[in-house]
Amino acid sequence: MSRHLASRRAVPAAAVLLASASLTAPASAKNAPPAAPAAGSAANAVISVDAVRDSVTVSGLPAGPAKVEVRRGGVVIGVFTDNAQAGQPLTVNTTAPSAAHPSGDCWERGALQPALTPDIRPLDVVSAVGGPSVTVPADAPTAVAGVVGGPFAGCSAISAFAYNAVQSSSPGSVISGSGADLVLSGAAQPLASAVSVVVGDGTKATAPVAATLIGTAWSATIPASALDGLKDGALTATALFTVPDVGTGAASQIAGAPLSLSKGPAASAPVGGATRPAPSAQRPSAAPLTPLRAARLVTRSRVSLRAARRNGIRATFAVPAGARIARVELRRGGRTVVSRTIKVRGGTRQSIRLSGARLRKGSYRLVVRVGSARDSLGPATVTLVPAWP
Repeated sequence: MSRHLASRRAVPAAAVLLASASLTAPASAKNAPPAAPAAGSAANAVISVDAVRDSVTVSGLPAGPAKVEVRRGGVVIGVFTDNAQAGQPLTVNTTAPSAAHPSGDCWERGALQPALTPDIRPLDVVSAVGGPSVTVPADAPTAVAGVVGGPFAGCSAISAFAYNAVQSSSPGSVISGSGADLVLSGAAQPLASAVSVVVGDGTKATAPVAATLIGTAWSATIPASALDGLKDGALTATALFTVPDVGTGAASQIAGAPLSLSKGPAASAPVGGATRPAPSAQRPSAAPLTPLRAARLVTRSRVSLRAARRNGIRATFAVPAGARIARVELRRGGRTVVSRTIKVRGGTRQSIRLSGARLRKGSYRLVVRVGSARDSLGPATVTLVPAWP
């Protein structure tokens, strides 16, 4: 098709090359010398995934019908079909619809209505059916400052963005023994039929609570009595979404993006709560409290101590609208080992690296607080980093 010619939009530099496919010889040919893959065969295909823009490029497919799928937990969350052209890459979500090609290369509806553009995330599996299959790396970036993710601009009008996540909590942190319930809320993809939410401390979790789902927004209340059974420290709120498989339409369950929060006595609320600076001669009154809070804090779940010392601790988080400053700390117990304060822009996803030169064996917490100014940072978002024995 002409839209696959050299005039089409180039693959963004942020795209991450993931893997190439190789075919396995049949059992009857075990002892035969391995044959080189034929030119233009699926064995030569290479998949490149841009998780920031939720786009896929497959190079080296033979000419003919082709299909690309994205799976999460075995559930198809995105599908695209087209005729591959010899010598030209097959692309998804990179080219706007036009008069000559009304569908562009937008993600398709599959068995659903409307079409769903998948929110491609780390550990999702992207495959060219009959060709290669790759897993998005755990540390793959999912957002870049100033870049809008989701459907390609030309595809937005004909495709809904499939996003499932726990996005906020009220209050921002759990105060031990306060008797306060925890209200969680978030986003669900179009056509989701149910959401179930739990909060865990890494050892145990609350009983699942069914959320109230209205359109693509949901909320759920975790009772204080259930939170009392969790230990103080970092908590994770997780939601399970009942959604239709894009390929078959069958109801399936997948997990969405979690939310990190903390639990502790009121005296230690600064880890999970906002603080107010003391008045001074230069500032007649304290700065007002702000509800701004970072979301979707992610760091690598598996990394050796040696690698962390050499390369540091890398993390990304979503910046809420109105935030201009972020303070990121790596804590061991009650002590801050390393910290950075950076400028951020609301509505983007921020990446940061903390030095690992001072790391040693033990458990650490990554703490992020954002606000409109250095002296008005909001509640903390907390996640655990690997514990090194």
